[in-house]
Amino acid sequence: MDTNFGHCVGHAIEAVLRYEWLHGECVSVGIAVACRAGERSGLTSSSVSHRVHKVLGGLGLPIYVPMEISEQVWQHLENIGNVRNGELNLVVPGEIGEALVLPQWPAAVSWEEVA
Repeated sequence: MDTNFGHCVGHAIEAVLRYEWLHGECVSVGIAVACRAGERSGLTSSSVSHRVHKVLGGLGLPIYVPMEISEQVWQHLENIGNVRNGELNLVVPGEIGEALVLPQWPAAVSWEEVA
């Protein structure tokens, strides 16, 4: 597996923000985005997604991509897919402790609704 849970989006945020945020903050957003994408694509139950969001938020970690950089983060993710021959390798949870690797962004999920 080329990346870990939350790191695909997290690394894109780090690149766009030029490391202004801590790695853990970027990965937190990546985890939350992956949960929302998994939920909207039917791979992650709403209870798992809500539980993860509650834990991250309870720790004071960010869970949304800042609106002002959202488009740049998406462009970075598209570039990753282009570099890897179309494979993004987005990790989403099935259930707690279960990881599903998606080779590309779920077609039924728009970036705007999960960022």
